[in-house]
Amino acid sequence: MMRLGVAAALLCLPAGCGTADPSASEGTTDSAITDDPADDTADDTADATLDDTALDDTALDDSAAASAALFEAIGPDGPGCSAAVNVDGEIAWSAAYGLASIDRGEPLTTGTIVDIGSASKQFTATAIGLLIADGALAWDDPVGNHLDDLPGWSARVTVDDLVHHTSGIPDYIDLLDGLGVDLLEPSTQEDAIESLDGTDLEFEPGSRFEYSNSNYLLMAEVVRAVSGDDLATHLATHVFAPLGLDAEMAPGASSTDESASEGRAHSYEDEGGDWVRADSPWTQVGDGAVQTTPEQLARWGTRYWDSELPDGLDELLMDRSVDMGDDGRYGLGIMEYAAPSGDGTVLTHSGGWSGFDTGFVLDPARRTAVAVTCNTPDGPVTGEVADDLLLIWAP
Repeated sequence: MMRLGVAAALLCLPAGCGTADPSASEGTTDSAITDDPADDTADDTADATLDDTALDDTALDDSAAASAALFEAIGPDGPGCSAAVNVDGEIAWSAAYGLASIDRGEPLTTGTIVDIGSASKQFTATAIGLLIADGALAWDDPVGNHLDDLPGWSARVTVDDLVHHTSGIPDYIDLLDGLGVDLLEPSTQEDAIESLDGTDLEFEPGSRFEYSNSNYLLMAEVVRAVSGDDLATHLATHVFAPLGLDAEMAPGASSTDESASEGRAHSYEDEGGDWVRADSPWTQVGDGAVQTTPEQLARWGTRYWDSELPDGLDELLMDRSVDMGDDGRYGLGIMEYAAPSGDGTVLTHSGGWSGFDTGFVLDPARRTAVAVTCNTPDGPVTGEVADDLLLIWAP
């Protein structure tokens, strides 16, 4: 399974730094939603929160009921999903269903930490964008100017090519798979970079779009070379902490036995009717590895319509975007498509990684962001559910 996507401000996001109305989030992180669709008392067992400031009571109830119905097939005894909707900077609805850890019988809650896979790419791109906006890095810098020990193509591939997947560099996940490295076996950042030794580009840099996780893996190394900090530290210092965002780049964190006691979900896949742990111990960063909650990811969505960004960063979002060949465009770690409603555009990025599956979509014009993560790929299709939630809350 690959970190695929079909899918910062230096000030706090609205409701993200402890200044939100407590009623918007009270009780969402400590109690479980074990919503059995066959149980008529589901309303009593659902762990959901509603902010009634943006919608009237009737519309709010209808939207909440329609949202919950999207998850009605999830039972209480297997892996599940957590979802959140941000309307105008506040969490308007959030809920969680199923188990975070089957072995321990621990329920998935809206506060359970999940791996968001390739939805992480927007954070890596933001780190690069901040360095570009600050003048420490340039779009047309060859990667070889900052990184040593790469093949000769590093003199022709630019930072722009990495950000927009126009480099032609083969995907390191495919390369490691070809070397027989299983997702359930340890693998490091160094292993991934070494897998690029002796490789040729698949096409001339800049000539077309082709999604490759290697691009964002190398962007993490560029951040380290330019800033002096590894990407996890750089994001913690320059993005997560200033925004009051409860997130971290922590590759492989969900794979440890004690992770459930740390509030992290395990991931699972269905093998012949049995749920089998699917957490990967791989420790690559840049292309994925951000761990957070859908509530926090939905709060991050506010950044796309209501954050004050450093000079130049806001313009970087889509102004150099490239055609992906499917009626969408790829910008600063995010994709742009026509809105499901048929009116305007949405920004989106999905993430699938070793049993975790994330859908993230937002409509800046309607000031609404949605995040959904399931801890199995054998449940609801998160991208479709995220689109449905967007239509419910921002019709």
